[in-house]
Amino acid sequence: MIKYNNIYNISIFIVLYIYIELMSVPLIYIKDGSIKDIPIKDAIKEIYYLRYKIPTEKELKNTKLTVQEIKTMVSSNDDYIPLYDVFVSNIYLIQKRNVYIRVVKQNYRFPDEIIMNTIKELSNEKNIKKSKLIFEFIGQLDMKTMYEKYLDVFYRYSPIANLQTYTCMRKSFISHTEHLQPYYSKDEILKLGLNMGIIHISVPYIDYKDSLLTKDYQDICFKIQKNDISSKVLLEHQKHIIENDMDGLMLYYTIQGSYFMNRYLRSNTGYYNDYLEDNIIKVWKHVLEAPAFDNDYYLYRFIETDDHLSHLKIGDTYVEKGFTSTTRDPFYKIPLYQFGFILVKIKIPKNIRGVGLCLELISHFVQEEEIILPPLTNLKLVSKDDKCPYYHIDDEFENIVVKKYEFEWVKNSGKIIIDKRNILEKDTQVIDFLKIDLPKGKTLKDKADYFVNKYCDKMFRIKNIINDKTLYVIAEYYDSTGPYQHVYHSKVSNGFSLYTIYDKYVLFMIEIYEKDGINKIDVNYYRELSKSNIDDILGDENFIKYISSIAYYFDVPYATIYAEFSNCNKENTYQRGFKDNKYIKIEIDNDKYIGGRHCTDFYKYFKNGYKRYKNTNILSSELQPAFSYHLLDTLKNTSLEAILSERDRDEIYQIYKNTYNNNNNNIADFYIWLVENKCYLIDLYIDKISFVFRDRDNPFYSPKYELDAMCYLYNRHYVKTYNRFIVLTNDEIVSQLKLPKNEYRITR
Repeated sequence: MIKYNNIYNISIFIVLYIYIELMSVPLIYIKDGSIKDIPIKDAIKEIYYLRYKIPTEKELKNTKLTVQEIKTMVSSNDDYIPLYDVFVSNIYLIQKRNVYIRVVKQNYRFPDEIIMNTIKELSNEKNIKKSKLIFEFIGQLDMKTMYEKYLDVFYRYSPIANLQTYTCMRKSFISHTEHLQPYYSKDEILKLGLNMGIIHISVPYIDYKDSLLTKDYQDICFKIQKNDISSKVLLEHQKHIIENDMDGLMLYYTIQGSYFMNRYLRSNTGYYNDYLEDNIIKVWKHVLEAPAFDNDYYLYRFIETDDHLSHLKIGDTYVEKGFTSTTRDPFYKIPLYQFGFILVKIKIPKNIRGVGLCLELISHFVQEEEIILPPLTNLKLVSKDDKCPYYHIDDEFENIVVKKYEFEWVKNSGKIIIDKRNILEKDTQVIDFLKIDLPKGKTLKDKADYFVNKYCDKMFRIKNIINDKTLYVIAEYYDSTGPYQHVYHSKVSNGFSLYTIYDKYVLFMIEIYEKDGINKIDVNYYRELSKSNIDDILGDENFIKYISSIAYYFDVPYATIYAEFSNCNKENTYQRGFKDNKYIKIEIDNDKYIGGRHCTDFYKYFKNGYKRYKNTNILSSELQPAFSYHLLDTLKNTSLEAILSERDRDEIYQIYKNTYNNNNNNIADFYIWLVENKCYLIDLYIDKISFVFRDRDNPFYSPKYELDAMCYLYNRHYVKTYNRFIVLTNDEIVSQLKLPKNEYRITR
C-alpha cells in the first residue's frame, strides 16, 4: 500500500508539472489589446508587471474557457506566491522557496480578506494609485486556489510546521523599523489576555488553546490591542526628540549616559560634575516636555533586588531620584535575565505632558522598547504579590518571575532639583599628549592606568584643546564582548576609550585596545546619529593631529578612522541634498521617518564628487582610504542590469522597475536614490554590488581611512624620532583601577 501511494503521488506530481510547463492561457496583451497564449508558468508575472491582463467574457469569443477558469489556471502555478509587505504596504511576487522565510522572519502575509480590508482602510490620496493596482491584480486571481497553493508552499518549504502566524496587528507597528513586529502570535495574544485579566483558564494552557476558534482569537485581539502604545505616540516622541535636536544626547543616554547620570543623581558620587549635570538637565528638561500619551498604559521593569521597595506598604508613595527605565514590552527578555526576576508594573495616565519619553526609535538598543520616566517621579504602590502568576511566551522566564509590584503614576516634580555637591579641589587638567610625560609600563593596560592615575580628575576627565576649543574628554574602560559588540569595532573584554560630547552629540569616540598581541586604535566606528561635523568644529587636520598625538602617547603607530555614517531619518540635515560642498535641509513630510543607515562619505562622493580630507594638507603617505575611489567610479558607469534581475528573490528589482523614475540607470545613481527614498534597503543593495567586485574589493565593505600617525607627526617635526615597529609584551597587571566600565545594561 505504501509503495502504491508513493507511485500515485509521483504520478500526480508529473501530471501537474507537465500541466504547468506545457499548458497556456489566453491573456490580453495590454499594449495592443490582442489575445495571446501565455504559458501558465509565466502568466502571473506577466499580469503583475502589467504586460498582460485577464480577458473579460466579452473578449473571450473564440475560446471555450471562461474567465473564472482562466483565473484558476493562472493561480494554479505555485512558482510565485503574492504576499503583502506591511513595511511598504505593497504586494510582491515571492519565489516559492522564499515564502516561509518571508512570512516567518520578515512578516509578509498572504493577502486574505483581513489584509485587503486593511489596505482599503489605509488608502489615502498619497497611495490611492498603488491601492488600485493591488486590488486590480488580486482581482485577476482565484484567491481560493492561490491560498491553497500558498499553504502548500509554506509548509513544504518550512523547516518546521509553524503555527504562530496570525493577522492580529500591533497598534505600535511602524513599517520602516526593523525591530517592531507587525503581528501578534497566537501565544502572545493569549498570554497578554491572561496577564490583563481578559481571559481566565481552569484547564492546562495547551488544552485551552486548542479549544479556541478564530472568532475567539479575534475577540481577544481587539481587547489586548488597547494596551499597545500606538505608532502615532512613538512617532510623536521621536519627532519631539529630533525637532529639539536631542537625538544625539538621547542616543548617548541609551548606552552610556543612563549609567553615569543615574549614579550621579542617586548620590553615589561626591563631587560636582558640571559637564555631566549640564547633560542631565538637558535630558531631564526634555523628558518633562514629552508629548502626552493618548491612553492609559502599563509599563514594565525587571529588577534583580527589591531592597529599595520591600519596605513599602499598599498606598505608600515611592520617589525615584534617578531616571526610571521601563519597557512597554511585557514579554521583553533580557539576555541571561541580567535585570533580575522581580517585575515592576507601572500604570501611566493619558493626556498629561512629561509623564515619560519613548526612546526606542532613536535607541542603540531598539529591542528594549524603552520608555524613561523623569527623576523625582512619584509612584503609588497599589499591589504587591510574592506568588504572582505571570504569563510569558517563554516558559522558562514565566517560572522565574517570583514577585510583582504594581504602581500607579501620581505626579512628577515639575522642576529640576539636583543635590548639591562639593567642588573639586583641583581643576581638571588640560592635556597635550605630545607634551606630557610618556606613560610608564610595558602593556597598554599599564599605560592606560598610568594615564588615568596621573592626569584624570576624580570623575575620570581631562581637558583637550583642539582648534581653540576646550573639550572635556572622558576616559573609560569597556567590554565589547557582550551586548555592546555592535557599538565598538574591537571585540575585547578590556579596551580603553576616550570620548567627548559636544553640543548634545558624541563628537568622537576613540577605542584603544590590544588584540592578538598588537596595539590598535579605532576612531568613530559607530557615530551614526551624530550631527556634529568634525571638520566644521575641529577641522579635519587638527583632528588628525589629535589622533596622532594619542597614538604617539600610547605607542600605537597606526590608527583607523571610520567614514562618517548617518541614519536614514529624513530630518537628518546631513543626508538630504548637496550644494556647494555643504548639505542643505530639504522640506519633507515631518511625519515620515525611515530606517536604515548609509555612508555619508560615499553619498557625498556619488552626489558631488566630494572626497573626504581632500581640502587638507595631509599627504597620501600619511592617510589613505582603505577603499578605492577608482572602484567607486566604475559604479557610475555600470548598468543596474549587472546586479539586478527579474529573477531576484528580493524586492529591489521590482522597486527599480515600478518606482524608480530616472534615466540614470547606473549603480551609483540608484544608490543615491535608495539613500533618499528607501534607505532600509541599502545593506541588501551593497551585497548585490559584490556581483561587480570580488568581496574583498567591494568599497562598501571598507569604509575607513588608515592613518600612519608616526609618519604624520615626524613629517611635521612634532616628534624627532619614532619606532614604527613596537613590540608588545603579554605581562598582565595584577591591580586594577576602579575606573568605570561599561556595565550600563546591568545597572540602570
